[in-house]
Amino acid sequence: MSPIGSPQVHESNLAILKNRFPLTYEELQREKPELPFPVIPVVTEKGANLLIKLPDGRDVLFYETAPLDGKNGQDFKKQDVLFFVGMGLNPLMAAQKFAGQPRIVVVERQPAVFDLALRHVDLTPLLTYPYLDLFVGPRFSVSEMVKRYELNIVVGQGQLIRHHPSAAVFGESFLTLERAVRENIHTLMINWNTMKKFGRDMFANAMTNLPSLIRGTPLERLRGKFSGYPVVCVAAGPSLDKELPQLKKIGNQALIIAIDSAVRTLLTAGIRPHMVATVDVKSFNFEKVRAWVDELRDAVLIFSLNANPDNVRAFLGQRRVAVASQEVVLDNWLGPRWQIDCNLPGSMGSVTHGAFFTALVLGGSPIVLAGMDLAHSEGQDHAKDAVFRSDRPKEKMHVTDGVDGWPVYSPPALIADKKRMESAVAENPARFVDTSLAGARIRRAEIRPLGEVISTDFHPEKDVTQVMDSIDWSFPVHDAEVLSTFAEMRQELDRFAGACQQGLHAVPESGVNHGDQDLVRLIASYYDRFQQEHSRLIHLLSSTQLGTLQELFKRNYDIEQNASLSPHERESLAIGIIEDFFRSEAASASFFAEMLQKQMDYFQQVSDLREELTREPGNREAPLSLARIHGEMNELWQADGEYLVYIRQFPDDPLPWAELAECYLSFDLRGAARNHIRRAIERFPQDARVRELDEQIRQDIAGLFEDMKREWERGGKEPARRAMIEYLSLHPDDPQSLQLKAVLDKLDADQVEAFLKTTEIECAPEQRDERVMRAQQWFNSGDIEGAVGILEGLARDFPDEAAYFRKNIGDIRFHQKEFPAAAWHYARASELAPENEGLRNKLKGLAKSL
Repeated sequence: MSPIGSPQVHESNLAILKNRFPLTYEELQREKPELPFPVIPVVTEKGANLLIKLPDGRDVLFYETAPLDGKNGQDFKKQDVLFFVGMGLNPLMAAQKFAGQPRIVVVERQPAVFDLALRHVDLTPLLTYPYLDLFVGPRFSVSEMVKRYELNIVVGQGQLIRHHPSAAVFGESFLTLERAVRENIHTLMINWNTMKKFGRDMFANAMTNLPSLIRGTPLERLRGKFSGYPVVCVAAGPSLDKELPQLKKIGNQALIIAIDSAVRTLLTAGIRPHMVATVDVKSFNFEKVRAWVDELRDAVLIFSLNANPDNVRAFLGQRRVAVASQEVVLDNWLGPRWQIDCNLPGSMGSVTHGAFFTALVLGGSPIVLAGMDLAHSEGQDHAKDAVFRSDRPKEKMHVTDGVDGWPVYSPPALIADKKRMESAVAENPARFVDTSLAGARIRRAEIRPLGEVISTDFHPEKDVTQVMDSIDWSFPVHDAEVLSTFAEMRQELDRFAGACQQGLHAVPESGVNHGDQDLVRLIASYYDRFQQEHSRLIHLLSSTQLGTLQELFKRNYDIEQNASLSPHERESLAIGIIEDFFRSEAASASFFAEMLQKQMDYFQQVSDLREELTREPGNREAPLSLARIHGEMNELWQADGEYLVYIRQFPDDPLPWAELAECYLSFDLRGAARNHIRRAIERFPQDARVRELDEQIRQDIAGLFEDMKREWERGGKEPARRAMIEYLSLHPDDPQSLQLKAVLDKLDADQVEAFLKTTEIECAPEQRDERVMRAQQWFNSGDIEGAVGILEGLARDFPDEAAYFRKNIGDIRFHQKEFPAAAWHYARASELAPENEGLRNKLKGLAKSL
């Protein structure tokens, strides 16, 4: 490397750039880049370089010459992709070393830095590299950029290489870019692997959940509706137990969105969420809400279109909103067709994200995070009343920064959740307040006790139910349009399946005959034309066959890289890939068509019955038939609604009472079935079917008790816990269940104690001064919320000094001119130290200014 800064080098580089990368060339012309620092040409032991003088007096050599190798010391292959964040010399070295492979991607937000290289270094080997992409300037989207290399990343390896001098020169802005690239690569890998494992199930779930999408409310209709209202996202982290008294005070002053695993804890404490979020794909997730859906009828369901269908179909509330994150059925079919947008502003990897990003769409301010520990805080994994427990050993968890300045253990999935949330907090202007004072720290979020937030940001005169009542909860697409859309897709699928079969017929069973070049060209031409004509449907179906597609991509790369293959062998292998591609597409199309036809038949029957009701409003059979059709499709929430309408219109008919109870039992909704049949017994005490169902429900509940005992005797602690929790929801005073609960609570406490004993990072009392010093250092460095978090932890761990630490937090809030928050902390401190005259004076002074 010899940076010389000659005009000839600059002109030569610009000529190549203008010819091959005109958009980057235009970006440089538009920006007229100027460096924010002086550059001095120097000569070092490794050759000529550029010296950067930083404002703090440090000198940085701008061009690195570190060796570049693949992972595990292996060279990179054609399918690999290297992301060079910052324009140093490593991309040039890679282009010279790897001779046409792998793909090289240069990511540089500062046009001046890219221009610096153009002026000082002969970049011909890089700019003429056949697999080079440039992303230069402030305008490109990192997520869209990374998405372009999805196949490279999942088939080969995607590696990020940092330009260390840029990190030193540009600091946080560079690190933000690097973090965004890394997290998007990580997210893409997680999403791909999730889709590869569950893609077929997720696609099937989306198709099964279409009735709730179509009878629900578009997310767009709720956008910004809660602007000016606090939104509280409640998770089932260990800190939730301590937050319950404060959460009970909220009422309707703020919108409460509960993730599904927090439902039981909230309802047990007498707190009714306004919304419930559910996202998880797996069927066992229904256990989080199954026993409580009868108590959630007034709540709005926020559901991922890919969520477990039972969570959606058996949620008895009639108001529901679908949310998505790059969901293929919506993005490539129904969304554009119906002009609906259900996509959240961030990648939804968990139900925590579902609630968090929904709060953003709603326009909440502040967005308050309660029970969102994202860690095994204080040795616990969940709130005490949560349905599920995690027995993940400490060795399988990561250490991350805690809110109180002390490290905490967290599972990898929660670390990933935290990183995505931190990105969202950094990118959005909304206020985010983390009230989990013992969990993992979400950087840039404010750290405040929930009591403080309620006192300073909640207002009794505000009532979120008024906002909810003002929303039009209907869906803008009518039955005729639904059926027309489905019919068009069915026709497209039939044509697609025929094209797949035509492609298969073009490939002889015995493979390609040696020298039959016309046949090879014919098949390849058909394959290319097929992909162009059916690109939308191919992409729509891709999530159902990612494992197969990944294998085909790898086989194709292997052919390209195996120089020892003869032309005939290469052609035979290539045709075999095409043949397997057509088989996979045909199977996926058949899978889609079967589910689509089922929905078409269902919607057609519903549409016909609704028309009949319009023509004959007094017809008593049609409403019952409509409820039964919903029941047959397991759309319990719609069957429930139709049966209850019928019961109100015709109160003397016992039949709908019995049929609705049977619908509840089909989903094991024992609580809803018992409550319903009790009302039926009061109205129809002599009806044989009603009495039989009453007895059946009693036996079913008794069987649940036996399940609890049997699971406990065989050592199934968690299944026994779930059965016990449901049984107690039906018989809260049952002595045997309460006895088992006491035993389980003791086992949980012992597990927490054992965890804490093996935790090397546990905070000890003698570290008090060290923590105080760290709080001061963080405050001085500008990390004010970090300092507040440490002080909150100190106030908790040293109750005798809590008044002192609370007073210090008040001083910080006063320094920030957040006078209501300062007053709240001074008041708490004064309650702890009533004899402190200085605190009383501070409160008096604040009272005047407030």
